Amino acid sequence: FPSHDISPGEILTASAMDSIGLWKITTPTVSSTGGTASVSSGVITFATSTELRINSAFSADCVNYLILAQIWGSATSFARWRLRTGNSDSNTNVYTQAGLTTSSVAAGLSAYNQNAQPQWQPFAEFGTSESNGCVSQIIVQRPFQALRTGASSVVNNLDSAGVYNLSHVHTPATSYDGFTVIPNSGSISGTIRIYGYRS
Repeated sequence: FPSHDISPGEILTASAMDSIGLWKITTPTVSSTGGTASVSSGVITFATSTELRINSAFSADCVNYLILAQIWGSATSFARWRLRTGNSDSNTNVYTQAGLTTSSVAAGLSAYNQNAQPQWQPFAEFGTSESNGCVSQIIVQRPFQALRTGASSVVNNLDSAGVYNLSHVHTPATSYDGFTVIPNSGSISGTIRIYGYRS
C-alpha cells in the first residue's frame, strides 16, 4: 500500500487516500477439501467445500480486518472458524467466545458462551440455499501481530431470522495470516470478502 501522512489544513487528494480507509484484500489464496474454491478480484467463491482454507489474508499492511461472508450448506448446520499460519491451523483449546442471541420466535435474549474450544463459531445456523443461509460481519483485531487476537461478529441466520452478536478471543500471542472455515456437518457454499483497515 502507498503511504502518505495528512497534515492539518492540507488539501485531501486521491494520493493521500491511498493510505487510509477500508481496502479490499485481493491477494488471498484458497484451497478446499471437496468441492471447489477460487479467488477473483478479491472475492472468494466456494462450493460444496468440507474444509475451506484461506491463506495470505492478513499481513503487516493492516492491523484490523473486516470479513463479510455469506454461507449456506448441503444441510442445515453451522460453520466453525480457525486461525492459521504456515498452512497449519491453530486447533487446540485456545478459543473463547461470548455474546447474545435471539430470533423471531424467541421470548428474549439468550446468553451464548464457550470457553477453551478448538475453534470459534462466527457463522450461525444456516439453511440449504443462498436465500436462507447466514450472512456474517466479522471484525478481526490484530491477527498478524504476535499478540492475542480478538474478534467481534454479527451474524444473521436467514433460515430462521436468528441473530448472534458475539465477542471472540484467541489466546496465543502468535502471528496468523489466514483462517479455515469448517462446516459442522455436510458441506458449505458461499462467498467471502476480506477488507483491511488502513490508518
